[in-house]
Formats: sequence, structure tokens, C-alpha cells
Amino acid sequence: MHGERGAARVCCVHPRRRLLCRLHHQNGRLAFTVIWEVREGEAEAAADIITRFAPEARKEPGLELLMVNQCATNPSQFLFLRSIQDAEAFEAHQQTPHFRR
Repeated sequence: MHGERGAARVCCVHPRRRLLCRLHHQNGRLAFTVIWEVREGEAEAAADIITRFAPEARKEPGLELLMVNQCATNPSQFLFLRSIQDAEAFEAHQQTPHFRR
């Protein structure tokens, strides 16, 4: 089954964090790649935030995949891969307390 596939585009930008988010969509599903680059010296604090964020995000309805990796050569950079069922699940995610922090 082949669905319409949209081009990747920059989407959400978190108001207090340096994030680059690219959105990909196919057959109604949404996939995001997010690069979060923290300030020098804040990588450990960021890893702590992710440790608290990820379990909460994994409970969200519509989540199909969540992977987070810290760059081996630049520990200030984190890559998030997230796949969700639809736009409604994405909208709900943006309203969660763990996202808005």
C-alpha cells in the first residue's frame, strides 16, 4: 500500500530550547527527527531531563516509536526519533506537562 508522502519540513521549535525538528508524513502517520543541542556544560542536565521525559512520552496514546541518542562525538547534541499514529496524537503530545517544561 502506497500513501501520499509529503516532503520533510521544519516544524516545531520549543520556545526555551535549541531544537531543530523535521516532520515526515506518510499514510497519516507522522515521524519526527529532532536534534536538541544544549549549551556547553549542560549535557548531563539534558540527559537527566530526557531520563524523566522519555518514560512519560512512551505512555502517550498514538506513540509507535521513541528513540533518543546522545551524539558520541558531540555530547551536547541529542537525536530524537519519534513516530506517531496521526496529527491528533502530535497535538496531544504538545499539550502534555512533560513537553511544555
